[in-house]
Amino acid sequence: MGARGAFLALLLMLVPAVMTALASDADGAPSTTPVVRVRGAARVTATASAVDGSVVVTGSVIDDTGRPVGGATLELRAFAADGSAVPLPPLGACANRPATTPGGQLLGPRASQALGSDTAGRFCATLVAERASSVVLAFHDPRGLFDASEARVAVDRARRGVELRLTPATATFELERETQRVQVTTHVVAAAPGVEPPLPLAVYLASPSGDTLVAQGACPIDGATELDLPSSKLTRPGPLELVLRFAGTPSLQPAEARRRVLATARVRLELSRKPAAADPTDGIPLDVALGSAAGAVTGGSVEARLFGQTVGIGRVERGATRLVAQFPRRGDTAELELRYLPLEPWWRAGDPVTVKVDLLSRARWVSLSWISALAAIAAWLLWGWRRPERAPAARPAAEPRAAVAGVHLLKREDDRTGWRGVVRDAHDGSPVPDAIVALYGPSPERRLLGRVRADDQGRFALDGAADANLELAVSAVLHSDFACRAPAHGELRVDLVSRRRFLVGRLVRWAEQRGPFGKGRAEPTPGDVKRYGHRARRDEVVTWANAVEAAAFGPDAVDEAKERNVTRHEPPEGDNPEPRIIKRDH
Repeated sequence: MGARGAFLALLLMLVPAVMTALASDADGAPSTTPVVRVRGAARVTATASAVDGSVVVTGSVIDDTGRPVGGATLELRAFAADGSAVPLPPLGACANRPATTPGGQLLGPRASQALGSDTAGRFCATLVAERASSVVLAFHDPRGLFDASEARVAVDRARRGVELRLTPATATFELERETQRVQVTTHVVAAAPGVEPPLPLAVYLASPSGDTLVAQGACPIDGATELDLPSSKLTRPGPLELVLRFAGTPSLQPAEARRRVLATARVRLELSRKPAAADPTDGIPLDVALGSAAGAVTGGSVEARLFGQTVGIGRVERGATRLVAQFPRRGDTAELELRYLPLEPWWRAGDPVTVKVDLLSRARWVSLSWISALAAIAAWLLWGWRRPERAPAARPAAEPRAAVAGVHLLKREDDRTGWRGVVRDAHDGSPVPDAIVALYGPSPERRLLGRVRADDQGRFALDGAADANLELAVSAVLHSDFACRAPAHGELRVDLVSRRRFLVGRLVRWAEQRGPFGKGRAEPTPGDVKRYGHRARRDEVVTWANAVEAAAFGPDAVDEAKERNVTRHEPPEGDNPEPRIIKRDH
């Protein structure tokens, strides 16, 4: 067999053992990767009315988008006017409403009773408690899908309770339509048919600066109707919160219902000017204006395609973009297709625009180059006849730094104050809502010492002792994770890079190192990298460039799982760009 054959036989015997050991270690060892669980918010709305000697408690459980939470279990407690607890007997069903009380209730008064919601998220029960001045309904989800919620309601002995339900015909409002339609329903506790007139209702658009009236109408008691909302009053595309309100009467309690919807706008493309004839190998600039029913488009990109291949991409800012289409010359003209690539789900791509551009031949460019060179030589000779005045040497301007992830200590404060600040996008400076800011102990345990979630403006406040060995980690859904040594206590600014930009940045750095794309030229696109992969007969490069193009410029949001799926296709060689969790000192 020989020494070489013996070595190969030994290697074949060791490979299965090594693979088995690795699989056992992967299955048996506890994972050190933190598990992130996303939970929603639930809200309990209820009324309590005294009817025929009993207290009727009715309401609903909805999530943070306004959708009902069916099958929820609530804990009902009653309190007297002096704050003391009132024992509750088993709950009874409501008149003209199906019972929503769970079965198996114990006999005899108890400190609390269980109350359940139906498939529409509604609940209703009657209780005999003459001393009850208020009731408390507490919701806790045993599955861990929703945060706990609680509502305290006063027992109104003069007015009956009113339930409102707001149901849009669709969860998406297209702003191109003149009106949007919503359906509203009402229910009044123990209402006699025909006793009360229709209830006057109003729909508002909620905003931090104040609610805006967008629709009005009337609905029969225990009935339904439809209201029309003018699209002109929905000022912008994006997530909106509608509020349905009933002001109340001397015999009926005021009521409110909320629902979140998404307003979308269709993007229209139009050339700002006709492109001048140019050599496509050097690039043809295209100025594009973007409009919609909501005005100028503020996000996304415009892509130029030729024969199904991407030849240029430009970022949209303030309703316009300039992109450079670069491709080999094949003829005297070319027809480019311009398409809009949305970044946010509320911008919808419209029809592509076809642009016909004239291509100059290489010979004409060579002639122009010779003429320009001769003119420059003549100007230099004429300028050399005079002696120029001495002037101080100008200092070279510093190259602009690319926006990167980082933690900046804006203001140092006392050690007892902890850390506070804002999490924002490193490129456009917009706040990153719901970002997670965590503090970890020193290695090797890396024990979690504290964690806080930023608000909708990206603001956060985190307590903890200052220590040079601690680690500050920041994560968000659509931005790449970042971690560094914890700075001194004070006000911080945390900059995060979006996952889309992170993937494109890795591709550009790889292309400048490995492909024929030196620094100083136009930034390479995924289409450039794909063409390089085809020429070099490297299928793994083509696969990776396709994955980056689909994720970075596609309509779907890029989360951590999609980012990981793209980076696993990256070729192993290159400049070894930084990992997904960037390690830098503050």
